[in-house]
Amino acid sequence: MVHLTFEVVRVMEPDFAKGCLAIDTNPDGVALCNVSASGQPEPWPEGFNIPYPGNLGKYEGEFQVIPYPNGFLYIRIPDLAHASSFRRSYLIGVLANKKFNRMASNFPFAKMVGSMYRRAVKEGVPFKLVSPRHTSTIGYWKYMKRYAVPVHCAAALVTGRRALGLRERVTIELRQLVSQIKQNLTRKVNPDRPGEGKKG
Repeated sequence: MVHLTFEVVRVMEPDFAKGCLAIDTNPDGVALCNVSASGQPEPWPEGFNIPYPGNLGKYEGEFQVIPYPNGFLYIRIPDLAHASSFRRSYLIGVLANKKFNRMASNFPFAKMVGSMYRRAVKEGVPFKLVSPRHTSTIGYWKYMKRYAVPVHCAAALVTGRRALGLRERVTIELRQLVSQIKQNLTRKVNPDRPGEGKKG
C-alpha cells in the first residue's frame, strides 16, 4: 500500500488595478504584452531586461528576445518552430484521423502552457485563464497596424483585454473594410449580357 501526501496550494485571485501581463503562445515562441488597467499597452519600465542563459547549447541566436518600445515583447525560439513544423508534417503524413492529428499537434502547446501555470502557482503569481478563441484574428484587424507589432503580440493584447473583462467592439473602420472586401469579392454582372459570370 502506498500513501501519497501533498499540500493543496490555493491559487490567488488576480488584482487588475495595475493591469496585467498577457501571454500568447505560438509554434515558434511566446508573445507578451504589458496591458494597463485601462486595456491599453503600457511601455516597459526603465531598465527592463529579460534574463536568460547565455549558452543554450547549439548555436548563437538560438533564443531571441525582441522587445518593442510600446509594451510588447516576443521571445522567439527558431529551433522550436523547425521541430514543430517537422513533427506536424510527420504526423499528417503518418496518421489519417484529423481529430487525432489536431490533438497531437496541440499537445506541445498544452504542455508548455501547463508548465507556465504550474510555475506561476509555485511562485505565488496570480493568473487568470481566458479563452484564446479568435485572439489572433481580432489582433490582426484591430491592433497589429496601430501598434506596428507582429500578429502574435497583438493577440497577446487581446488576451490581456479579455482578462480585464473588456469586450472587443467592431469599429467603423473595420466595418468599412469588411464591406469593401465583400464588394471586391462579388462579381459585377453586366445586365446587357445574360449569363455573364456563370460557369458553364
